[in-house]
Parts: sequence; C-alpha cells; structure tokens
Amino acid sequence: MSPTSPVADLHIQIDKLSEKIEIQKQVLRHLEEQRSQARIQLNSFTDPMARLPLEIQSHIFLCVEPKARHHSTQVDLGDFPLAFLNVCHFWRVIALSTPRLWTTISMMTVPRTANHTKVCKAWLGRARTLPLSISLDSEGCFGLDSGVQDLITQYGQQLRKLTLQLPVGSLFNGLDSALPFRLEGPFLALRDLTIRSNRFNKLDSVNRCKLMELLRVCPAVSHCCMSNLVCEEEAGHLDLSPLTLPSLETLHLGNPFSFAFDRMGGNSAFILPYLCAPALKDLSLTALNIPDQALVSFFARSASPLESFTLSLEYVWTESFVDQCLRLIPTLTALKLFAVSDSELDDRFLPFFEVLSASHNHLPLLRQLTLRTDCSSFINYERLLHMLTTRRTSLESFELKLLWSDDDYHEYDLPLDFEAKPDADVLAALRQLVKGGMSIHVGSTTRNLL
Repeated sequence: MSPTSPVADLHIQIDKLSEKIEIQKQVLRHLEEQRSQARIQLNSFTDPMARLPLEIQSHIFLCVEPKARHHSTQVDLGDFPLAFLNVCHFWRVIALSTPRLWTTISMMTVPRTANHTKVCKAWLGRARTLPLSISLDSEGCFGLDSGVQDLITQYGQQLRKLTLQLPVGSLFNGLDSALPFRLEGPFLALRDLTIRSNRFNKLDSVNRCKLMELLRVCPAVSHCCMSNLVCEEEAGHLDLSPLTLPSLETLHLGNPFSFAFDRMGGNSAFILPYLCAPALKDLSLTALNIPDQALVSFFARSASPLESFTLSLEYVWTESFVDQCLRLIPTLTALKLFAVSDSELDDRFLPFFEVLSASHNHLPLLRQLTLRTDCSSFINYERLLHMLTTRRTSLESFELKLLWSDDDYHEYDLPLDFEAKPDADVLAALRQLVKGGMSIHVGSTTRNLL
C-alpha cells in the first residue's frame, strides 16, 4: 500500500477540523438558545409588564398607536408597529399577538425598495381577519405596481377604509399607459373612500370612467370624499349609467374652503346627475359645474334625510334655484356657505336670506347657519337681520366669519377694518337676538364684534 501524500493528509485534517467546528457551532447555538430562554424567564420575574395578561399588554401597545400614526406616513422597517419587533423577543410576541396593531397601513403605489411589497404583505397578514384601512400614496407615478395591486385584490374583502393620495400627475390618468390604474372589486366591506390630490393643477385630469368604476365596486360605502379632483371626459364610450349607493351618508365633493379662498376645488360634482343616495346626511359641494336642475334632480331622486349642507358659492344663485333646492331638503339642520369677494361685489348670500325669510316651510329644522367669506362689505346686513329675526324662534346658532387660508388650507383671521363692520343699529339688533337666546358670532375666529 503506497503512503499517502502530504496534500491528502492535509485535506483529511481539514475535514476533521471542519466537523469539530460544526459540532462546536451546534453546541454554541444550543447554549445561545438556552441563554435566550433563561433571559425570557428572568424577564418574567423582573419585568412588571411580563406579569400582565396578554390582553392588557396588547392594550398598552395599542395606546401607543395614535401618537405614532401621527408621525408615520409610509411603511418603513423602523415605523410603528414594526419597531416593536426589534426591541426584544417578549415585545415581538406581544406585537404579533395583537392583530389590531396591523390594521392600518400607508404604502407606496410603486415600491421604493425591492422588499416593500413583501413587508406590506406580511403587515396585512398580521391583521388576520380584522377590517383594514389602506392608504396609497402615488408619489408621482401614473400606474399601480402589480405587487401592490395584487395585495389590494387579495385583501379586498377585509378593506374597510381606502385613501388614494394622487400626485400632480393623476394616478387615474393615462388610459394608454403600460399599467393603467385599476382596482379589482367588489369591495363589499368598504365603508370609507377618500380620493385627493396634493396640489391642484388644471393640466392634470382624473379619468371619469375609472372614478365611476371604483364607486360601482364599493356598493356599501358610507363616507366618500373627493378633494381637488379635475375630472375630464375622455374620448370613447363612458359607462355613466345611474348608480345607487344605499348606505352613503357622507359625500364631500371638493374642498369648499380651498375653493372659496384659493379657487381650487375640482369638478367631482359631475357624479351627482348619475347618483342616487337615499341615506345621505352630510353633503359638501365645491364648484357646482353641473346644470342647476341636475342638483335639484339629485335632491328629488335621493329624497335623503340630509342634515348638513356645505356649499361654495361660485356665482349668485337665483332665488328660484335656492327655493327649489331648499324645499327638497326639509330635514336640514346645518347650512354652511362659503363666498369670496370679486370685482362686482355681488352678495352671494342674499338669495338665501330672502328665501329663508319668506317662509318657515323652507328648512323648518334649521338650527345652525354659518357664513364664511374674505370680505363682508358686500353683505346686506339689513336683509340678514330680517332673516335672523324671522328665524329667531328656531335658529340656535349663526356665524359670520372673515377668514383666509394658506397653502395647506389652515384658517387665519383677516383684520377687521372699520368698513367691514355692521352699523351700530345692526349690532344692537343682533345683541337683542343674543339676549333672546340665539348664539351669534360676527367677526373673525378670535374676535366677536358682539
């Protein structure tokens, strides 16, 4: 038998050493596991939280949620509640045993990182069967990433709230794009739908057909908000057949405050001629860019128990139009009107004063009337006082506020110059109404002239 070469001997020695190293690694892993278990046992004796029932531990974690949500907008490995997973084994167990921690998520429509969709899928899976709240931020994209789109479809039956944050370039735009926006429904559990854009740009548009398609696959929606959307009618066939949303209670089309003071509001009111909302209680409209009779027909068709109506007055309504609308919403208890001054200084509030003064058959249940404007010099205080006097036995609150807004639509007071103030006799009459029990505020947010 020939002797082995030195090279072969070294190979044998290396293999034996490798085996011993692997054995020692297994011993090390076993010791580390034992140490981890010992630490867990130690924590159970020394950590007061560890001695609490899981229900209370979960509740403590949930109490952290509101503040954390305020500062967290996108899914990141360091975001709440992902941060709980990296503290210790004990906290990780609590977090993974608390499905309510994972029911709300804000994610990009096009992932920034390769594992974004994987993280989002794991996040949603931890919510188990609980209702979900999902926010999609498009960040300038024109389509929906296939991975994110599949997630929305997969968890569609759990989706309770959906928020679409559109960029300057519309997420609904581009029928000819490689990946047009489409969410496969139906979303039978969806109750809250919000679609808004960060910045208003008349060159961008929202596809009307796709917007209506989204509403059709959300038959149980009860709250719908569309803020600052420009809806353009594209070429080709549009499925704008009548749509009934029997559970819809809140409908906000545009941003009345942003339109009244910044001329930004969109034209999402286009859906009203096709919509029937028999349960509607709260309606807010900006830029009524539909025929007057279309709004009248909507009120008549819906016959809803409307309680609150907010409106930006882009032009002066005729008394006849105001009369027709108010007769059809007799259950209204709160009316809020926005108006801005223009070169003609038309009093856009006056037709409402006249109709409300004429008869208590118009809005017999009206309790709150709010007017907001950037200039009060055009207001006919004599007719306003007459209306308030006529309504003194039923109207509980009246506000006339001078306001303006910044780019984020935060309200600020305007200085009250002498010309903007009502005459002394009007102020005296208003004070008499206050003595009679009516709450009246005339002035800025911080200053009441009364």
